[in-house]
Amino acid sequence: MALFCLRLNRSSCFYPLSAHLTSCFQVYKQGGHAWKTRPFLSSAQLSTKNRFQRATNTAILPLRTAIFARTFLPRDKTTFLQAWRQAKGVAVRTLWGHHIHTSRPLRALPAPLIWLLLKPLQKLLAVILGRSIRKWWVALPPNRRQLAREAAWRSRWVLTAAAAIIMVIAALFLLTHLDESPLTGRTRLLVFSRENYMELAAVMTEDYLEKFAEQLVPGDDPSHRLVEQVVQHLADRNKDVPEVSSIPWSVHVVKDPAVNAFVLPAEQASLSHVVDLLSLILLTAIWALCPRDSLAVFGHWIQGKLIQLMFSRPYSRKLEAEADKVGMQLAAKACADVRAAPVFWQQMEITDQLRAVPAVPEWLSTHPSHRNRVTQMDRFVPQALELRDCCECPALPSADPRVVFSKSVRTLLDKAKVKGRGSQSSNSPPQPQ
Repeated sequence: MALFCLRLNRSSCFYPLSAHLTSCFQVYKQGGHAWKTRPFLSSAQLSTKNRFQRATNTAILPLRTAIFARTFLPRDKTTFLQAWRQAKGVAVRTLWGHHIHTSRPLRALPAPLIWLLLKPLQKLLAVILGRSIRKWWVALPPNRRQLAREAAWRSRWVLTAAAAIIMVIAALFLLTHLDESPLTGRTRLLVFSRENYMELAAVMTEDYLEKFAEQLVPGDDPSHRLVEQVVQHLADRNKDVPEVSSIPWSVHVVKDPAVNAFVLPAEQASLSHVVDLLSLILLTAIWALCPRDSLAVFGHWIQGKLIQLMFSRPYSRKLEAEADKVGMQLAAKACADVRAAPVFWQQMEITDQLRAVPAVPEWLSTHPSHRNRVTQMDRFVPQALELRDCCECPALPSADPRVVFSKSVRTLLDKAKVKGRGSQSSNSPPQPQ
């Protein structure tokens, strides 16, 4: 069904018509020609053979309902209204009309986004279900409870078989949705398809562009051009990677003092999808078994923290560490000096110390600590240098950026110590003679 609209006066009239009813009007494309109309034939005048065909080609339309014919209405609106008034109470039959203005088609939301939006609702339904089961069990008389226990014990093998079947189906689902990471070869779980994630990326991109609309740097700005050139160079040097060459890259620079980089959590969303399904079962059991709502709320909170500490945060740290390794590989193929990668995270660590940013233990964070990232990247440097040599890149300078940075920091610390001693001696009171 399509939706058509025409404004005849102050009101807007909408009329749903199928594709077959686009032939309801005969409009002469030449200006100045009159409309051809004929009275609507009643069902008694129609034979049984052609009644259905006539119904699909003829329509009775009210006075304020019409099709917006873009080839006719803009030329002579008065003639159109006059012809319409003359045709009041009759149907206008056409040959196949053209240039029909339809409403804009609506695009369905991607499956991952729908799942993210339904997550809070699913948890609420699990809480309501568990609480209802507890209330129902408490309201049962003792004899009914005993009968329910005996019935469950008699059906224990049926229940065990049902649980086993569910576990087998879940295992088959997980095995059929395993994928291999293109650069690292790691086996990963992808619940949704690549097309779903591309749709999700498009929706999220529009949201971020609207959010940072006033902070976007113009395209002719030097900083924007610099970032765009770097991204284009990386994409050109890594065209052999399908995940890089198959994506149309666009750059948007946000003017904001916060230092941050992020990507859409595609693989992490898949794991979250599976973990959430399992946690819904546990959440329902918590609200069903806890004797009071206060204990159920506390158990609900403990469950959320355990899932974060055992699944979400460790998995996020793992993906961040893998992203560092992949980033060094892409930079090596782009002929960058990969020895400077550990220096960047050393600078980030010093910046946090100067800003007095409170240090969070790594097991509570979604990112590896700066110190561990430096250590890990130092291990990746030899492999990245070998990959760089295979890409016919120019030779690197003899000075290692890591050594230069360490000497610079040591020099600054020595100067700060000397300056501190001098200020203490100048502020100390004079000694008596």
